[in-house]
Amino acid sequence: MVTIQYIFFRKYLIHILLTFNRACEKSDQFEEASSVFRKMKNDNVPRSTSTYAALISCADKVGRWEEAFQLLNEMRSEGLPLTTDIYNSVLWSCDRGRHGELA
Repeated sequence: MVTIQYIFFRKYLIHILLTFNRACEKSDQFEEASSVFRKMKNDNVPRSTSTYAALISCADKVGRWEEAFQLLNEMRSEGLPLTTDIYNSVLWSCDRGRHGELA
C-alpha cells in the first residue's frame, strides 16, 4: 500500500536528485551526476525531462558527446518530451566532439 508519506518522500527525493544533477552540471562533474542518474533508474525513481536535460547539458559541457547522444535516445525510448534545449545541447556536443555528421 502506498502511503502519503511515501509519495511525499519520492517527490522530495526527486527534487534533491535534480538539484544535485544541476549542481554537477554547473561544476562539470559529469561522473557524479551520471552515477546519481543511474541510481535513480536502478531504484525505480522516475526520471523526467528535467533530469535528463541537466545530465545532457553536463555531458555537453565536459565533451562527452557519446553520452549526450545516448541519453537523447534513451529519452526517446522512454517517451519523454524532447525540448529545443535538449536537442541543442546534443547538437553542440556532437559538433564539439567533431561528430557533426551525427547531428
